[in-house]
Amino acid sequence: MPAKPAPIKKSAKKAVVKEEKPAEPEPAPQAPPAEAPPPPAEAPPAEPATADTTPSEAPAPEVPTSAPLNLTVVDVNDTSVSLKWRMPETIGKGGLDGYTVEYCKEGSSEWVVANVELNPSNRLVIKNLTTGDLLNIRVVAVNAGGRSEPATLPQPVVIREILDRPKIRVPRALRSKYTRQVGAQINLVIPFIGKPKPVISWIKDGQPLDTKKVNIRNSDKDSILFIRKAERDDSGVYEMTVKVDSFEDKTSLLIQIVDLPGPPTSAKLVDYWGFNAALEWTPPKDSGNTDITGYTVQKADKKTGDWFTVLEHFHRLNATVSDLVMGNSYSFRVFSENMVGRSESAAVTKNIAHIQKTGIVYKPLDYKEHDFSEAPKFTAPLSDRAATVGYTMKLLCAVRGTPKINSQGVCSLEIRKPSNFDGGVYTCRAKNALGEATVACKLEVKTIPIPTPKLILEPALKGFYLSEKITLTCEIEGTSDDWNYKWYKNGQGLQNSRPLLEIKSAKKDDTGYYSCQGSINHRVVSERSNAVELQINETPKPKLTADPNWTEFFPDETITLTCGFDDQCPKPIMTQSPDSNVIYNKESLTFKCDFKVELSEWEYLFFRESRQIHAGSSNSFSIQTAQGSNSGKYSCRVKRRTLTSDQSDVRTVTVKGDYTCEAKRGDFSIYSELLKVDVQAIPTAKLTLESASSVFYPSEKVTLKCEIEGSSDNWSYKWYKNKGDLQESKPSLEIPLTSKDDSGEYTCQRFIKGRVTTEMSSAVKLQVNAIPTAKLTLEPALAVFYPSEKVTLKCEIVGSSDDWSYKWYKNQGDLQESKPSLEIQLTSKEDSGEYTCQRFIKGRVTTEMSSAVKLQVNAIPTAKLTLEPALAVFYPSEKFTLKCEIEGSSDDWSYKWYKNKGDLQESKPSLEIQSTSKEDSGEYTCQGFIKGRVTTQMSSAVALQVKARSSAVLTLSTELSDIMAGNTLKLMCEVSDGKVWNYTWSENGQELNESSDTLEVKANEVTIKNEFKCRGKRTVRPLYSSWSEGFVANNIVFKRKIVLAISGFIICCILILISACIILKITRKPEATTPLMEYMENKPTENGTIL
Repeated sequence: MPAKPAPIKKSAKKAVVKEEKPAEPEPAPQAPPAEAPPPPAEAPPAEPATADTTPSEAPAPEVPTSAPLNLTVVDVNDTSVSLKWRMPETIGKGGLDGYTVEYCKEGSSEWVVANVELNPSNRLVIKNLTTGDLLNIRVVAVNAGGRSEPATLPQPVVIREILDRPKIRVPRALRSKYTRQVGAQINLVIPFIGKPKPVISWIKDGQPLDTKKVNIRNSDKDSILFIRKAERDDSGVYEMTVKVDSFEDKTSLLIQIVDLPGPPTSAKLVDYWGFNAALEWTPPKDSGNTDITGYTVQKADKKTGDWFTVLEHFHRLNATVSDLVMGNSYSFRVFSENMVGRSESAAVTKNIAHIQKTGIVYKPLDYKEHDFSEAPKFTAPLSDRAATVGYTMKLLCAVRGTPKINSQGVCSLEIRKPSNFDGGVYTCRAKNALGEATVACKLEVKTIPIPTPKLILEPALKGFYLSEKITLTCEIEGTSDDWNYKWYKNGQGLQNSRPLLEIKSAKKDDTGYYSCQGSINHRVVSERSNAVELQINETPKPKLTADPNWTEFFPDETITLTCGFDDQCPKPIMTQSPDSNVIYNKESLTFKCDFKVELSEWEYLFFRESRQIHAGSSNSFSIQTAQGSNSGKYSCRVKRRTLTSDQSDVRTVTVKGDYTCEAKRGDFSIYSELLKVDVQAIPTAKLTLESASSVFYPSEKVTLKCEIEGSSDNWSYKWYKNKGDLQESKPSLEIPLTSKDDSGEYTCQRFIKGRVTTEMSSAVKLQVNAIPTAKLTLEPALAVFYPSEKVTLKCEIVGSSDDWSYKWYKNQGDLQESKPSLEIQLTSKEDSGEYTCQRFIKGRVTTEMSSAVKLQVNAIPTAKLTLEPALAVFYPSEKFTLKCEIEGSSDDWSYKWYKNKGDLQESKPSLEIQSTSKEDSGEYTCQGFIKGRVTTQMSSAVALQVKARSSAVLTLSTELSDIMAGNTLKLMCEVSDGKVWNYTWSENGQELNESSDTLEVKANEVTIKNEFKCRGKRTVRPLYSSWSEGFVANNIVFKRKIVLAISGFIICCILILISACIILKITRKPEATTPLMEYMENKPTENGTIL
């Protein structure tokens, strides 16, 4: 029955958050209804309940998460499968409690839950599976809202061991661009590993390969990509895939086939002046499938027509050619260059640059010019030559003369692929106005004898059988790589151009006459080779016969069994000599296997009770002295290389006992018995153990031999173990050891019944110990390891000795290690697995496999830093928590915390700050480490910003007279940050039941002495502002009284001073007149008047 789905558990963390919510709702905010702020991350302080408060809205219902992402298979073995996946894209308010993994067999609809409890991690190993099952697997995310949609693997998973995952080992030279020229041969060997034998596939640019151009040869260890003659269209990205079951590895090879570039598209003479000429040209249309590396510019004077290089490896598309000769006319041409070389043709300018003479008048001298005219004369005459049929050659000679015969003075004649008819005398004639000259040479065209191919058959047999491997080799004397091969079967051409023709598994259709032919570039074609006939026959069945065909035999007679084929069916017939079903002790038995077809390279196999007892190139097998152990059913087979015939008919031979007479067939005669009496001392029995060891183990086999001097067949035997009769009468005692009960002291006696008995032999002590159990220990004894660590596995047994050797296994695969301890330097997850060991004594005993030690090597995890609550900005006195999470974390991990790259000296997995301040702003990071073992990389930084809260300002809006009169004390609170605020008031630290921005209090002797404060509050962050400064009305009244008193005192002083001045003026006497004063009063002015 399928297990029930895992129960849905509510997160304890969520419960804590719910408990932190205030018991009573806050009053509704006065913000416009259009705003929809997110819920607060922190709980505001509780307020006393008021009569006009409204209940809060009901919380939204919780919904399941979306489906998990990227469900993949990490590893598969014969009993388990490892999975991993990513978190759902959408989690929602309900959070994520864990995952449930389920599986069902292919063709079934019953899903089985793999984990009873919810799995919090993104990985899971499903264990205790049945090998060979085909399973569909899915993962479901669970939260308080229920189960999500499942994430299912696209294909079923086969539960079986993968011995070796495929891995391609790309050679270093092929990891970058691989460049070759057109016509070159490409032979790339790509090694790989993988068990069982991987499936290799190739594609080019996403399309299948063209098998006519590209050959792929695959083996167990590598894949070869071969292109005999590369072309431009062979360039591209070749992708190789190595696949073992559902595991695969891919690699890409970038191959670039390059060629000579084409000429520039055009060349133009832009201008010429003085001794200079300006040129421009455009890049070539054909770059040769690679970058253009430069250009070559040449000039030619129209007088001579000879081209000279003026610029080489030039990179720009324009150039100025200088130092031109006055009076000459020049043409220019431009070649393209790339990594292969220079283009075969060039772009030539259409216009000609005429370098004219400027300001110079040439006045020729009055003398007669020298006449340089000369009749033709050969300076390098033709010489006799010899050429080979099919090979191009040239005849060259040099001539001098004026006027010139040609521009270079060299005459050449090219004869392409000459034949025998091209031989003879060749004459070169040069002629001008002054005369002519001739020169001749003799050309001899030699014919190379074309060798005849020789066809070799391996193996060199006349007849073959179904499924045999046949190789035909076409050999040409003095062969080279230039030879191409063509194969024929019954005169019809075959699709094969190699010198070897392999038939890996012969069929009836392969019967026929085979021949081959060689050619070199379609110009030299050899004759056809000798024809080789292949005759493919049905696989024969042998027949076993006995010779002579008697029914009864006597001692010392010879039996011959012959294995051969009869005439109707070509199969081996086995004969027996003598041909009887009953053979007695000491008789000689011979088997013969006759094969009436081609006898070369056949091997003859003889069997007793289906077990091979003899193999050789002879078709006869003899048993010289028959014994009871030779009884059984005999048959034979014939074998040639990988071909094996059917088994022959079975012959049964029985050996009954000992006789003291012999009979002879033909001329029947009976010989009398020979009785020989010999009186001897009673010999002593000697017991020997055929083994050099004193200790044995179950499953071994030991042999005890009881021997006496002068022994004869009249003696019989008795065997004893711990003085108890074993009821055995053979001369040797073979004991297949099964347990420790076979231990003991063994003795023997020999006797002639009714006559004499030897003394008891000396005892041989046989000690049989139980096969010890190998014990595997791990140092250090840890559950999980990481790359760069070193572990040691020790294989121990109780009572160990130096005779024991060791075997080590990983996931049941032999590690080819024989030391008592296995040291592993961990490098990657591939070192994970189940390790076991065995100890053995070579050729004798092997312990059972030790209990497996599972070595789990995990990649060094990455530290992940999360902030709770996940807010961008915090305000003073708020609380936040930073959590450093490590995937697959355990109690072994320790932690380091950093702020702005400075160590915080904290080692807990979470960093909690109960009351924030501006000093807490900064970038936080963390690391995990296991002391002395491994350290994770630094986590990604989390930036934390702490902003100051808005300030509340408390002002007095009441006239002082009202306060002094004891009427009303009216205060106003304001937060000037542009947000909508409600307000909280406090009197002497006690909060008041008032939320408006004004507070009215009756002014009396008590209230004017109390301190009032206010602050703003909201339902969205920030939930409240900072407190205003305290206000005490009595301080203002006291200050006003002091000001009034001082003012009154100053006014009184002014009034007193004014009154004193008035009184002084009224009461003052007139002053006496002096002569000077009179003079001054009567002094005349400038206009004659008296002052």
